[in-house]
Amino acid sequence: MNRKGNGMQVYFDTSLWLSKKGRPCKVRQDTDAVFTEGGLTRCVPTVYCFKQGIVFDILTVVEEKEIAEYFEKYKGWEKKADSLSDTQVQQIMQENPYQNVALKGIWLNGEKEQDISFSSTGYLPLVREKESRSMIRLIREAYSDYLGEAACFFCQRVCVKTKQDFTVCKLNSIRLEVDRKHKIYVLDEETSAAPGEEGCMQFIHPLTHIRHRVYIYDAKKLDAPGVFDGRLEYSLATAEIVPGLGKDEQLKFGSSMSCTASDKKKGAVSIVGGQSSGPVSVFFAGRKSEQKSRYGGDMQPCFSKPYWKDERDSMSGKFCLTGLECLVEEEQIIDLFPDEQPGGQERRGGRV
Repeated sequence: MNRKGNGMQVYFDTSLWLSKKGRPCKVRQDTDAVFTEGGLTRCVPTVYCFKQGIVFDILTVVEEKEIAEYFEKYKGWEKKADSLSDTQVQQIMQENPYQNVALKGIWLNGEKEQDISFSSTGYLPLVREKESRSMIRLIREAYSDYLGEAACFFCQRVCVKTKQDFTVCKLNSIRLEVDRKHKIYVLDEETSAAPGEEGCMQFIHPLTHIRHRVYIYDAKKLDAPGVFDGRLEYSLATAEIVPGLGKDEQLKFGSSMSCTASDKKKGAVSIVGGQSSGPVSVFFAGRKSEQKSRYGGDMQPCFSKPYWKDERDSMSGKFCLTGLECLVEEEQIIDLFPDEQPGGQERRGGRV
């Protein structure tokens, strides 16, 4: 099969917005690989080879009706994102009919590569962004054999930096390791537990419909020195779930807050996103020492909502149960192509 539109210039970069860094690809290897992941059919038509590594595109066609229904259901949700919990935002995002392939690892010719990056873009008739039209047009033309007249499609560009120069070495195999998939179910429960006290809340499991009690105890107040002038505090406690949850299930607690930072000093708190003078999210990490169960259930550490010291009396020790996370798909290994095609034919390559 002669591929149409091989004139698309590809650079050693994940950008899909026409950036021109370095020299365009001169050597490619056609793979025509098709696989199913996340309930969607994916395609990797070609591998672009560079001295520094390789670049390839994962194409996914999505039903226009499904995309339209999703956007209609969550129209304008970004405007009220500040009022939603992290779990609610995760749930909205996981309902998107299109999901990137969650790459955990890549092996080239049997060697695991460490330096992997990617970006993605897509064409949705109901969302026409002027700045992306030109790139979308080039992608459609370059991969017309695969995309055809598809109304909705997405392209995930993957860039792998390697020690080996695949412009002179043959690429015999590509193996993808895809991360496990979880599903979030939103919960909305709250309790308080100061040091020496115990809190309790309950929820009904969305799948089993079993009623679970969540006991919060052994709370310990902590602060974040070096962050926000030491004005921020939170509590670390033990959450015990009775009866215990199923395998690969865990509770999610709301342990983030929106605030305005004057700087980004390093400390026990990681500041993610935002500008130095704008909204940011604050996330904590910690670990409780091994403890004995009080009620014979499952235990996991949990954090309270962070609060300012001057709000200690009203905000201290509030634990918010925001969701239940369940494993829905194990890790997946995908071989894009074996050493040879059926019938002993070698994989095709070429120069562009």
